[in-house]
Amino acid sequence: MTFDWKIARRAVRTRAARSEVEVLLMRYGKIIRRRWVRVAKLAVKTALELDGEVIRVMSAIDERAGELYVKFIKKYPFIGKLSRQEWNEAIARLINRGNKEDVKAIRGVIVERFVQGMDEFAKLYDEMAVLAAKTKGWQKPEIVSGVRTPNGRELADWMIVSQHPDGRIWIMAIVESKSISNTKDLVEHKGADFGQHLWDIYRALGEGMDVERTTSGQVTKTRYLPPNVVGGVPSATSSGFGTRFIAVKPRDFTTGELNRLGVQGIRIEQWPWPVDERRMLDLVNDLLGELGP
Repeated sequence: MTFDWKIARRAVRTRAARSEVEVLLMRYGKIIRRRWVRVAKLAVKTALELDGEVIRVMSAIDERAGELYVKFIKKYPFIGKLSRQEWNEAIARLINRGNKEDVKAIRGVIVERFVQGMDEFAKLYDEMAVLAAKTKGWQKPEIVSGVRTPNGRELADWMIVSQHPDGRIWIMAIVESKSISNTKDLVEHKGADFGQHLWDIYRALGEGMDVERTTSGQVTKTRYLPPNVVGGVPSATSSGFGTRFIAVKPRDFTTGELNRLGVQGIRIEQWPWPVDERRMLDLVNDLLGELGP
């Protein structure tokens, strides 16, 4: 019998379990976007034992995502660029959307799944690898996402980082992906006089950051505290360990935005969206039609 994930979601019996379902859907769709952690891994006992209904819901998402992939791959061939992991996470993100959430913002979040496969990203990584090799003691760079401050605030969509045997971590590059509705965050973020990239780097340097890594199916978290976090605006970084700032977005900066960035002393490299924004919006709307309210 085909499992109906909608029924399972409604059937969770207790308030605590319902909350747990929502939290896990959010993790599945937003936080664990940089790796595939199967439902069996999520079921491992930690501080709280997962409700059986939660596991059934997560299994159902996997099944539903597979059905939707088969249905839409011919109409939207660009989704073939995504791994099964990335596609499933995109579907989970749509399932967990808020009732009033802007569809364009959701579209931007899904576009993030395409970023690491971009030619520009591969070129950036290669350049960072050459730089790390030329800088004494620094190890081969890593691509990480879901990085957070010690108190849990998310830092950047993607980072390229390098570790040093003495315990330091160098933020070599920060990549932010934005939809057309929130591109302005790159210039003015949360009412501050600077944008998202500077917000990310200032918090990382001032508060430290937690980086999760997956090795042989095991997830580990490493905390780096100031002053072991290095990086910053290249022209203002006396240590020489500058950070490159990249924005993946569907439009160019306006003249006014460029002027404001100039006053802030930051240069942001611009990459175009990896897929056509209108086609992506069509896909999101089609998927929402399949998934229902």
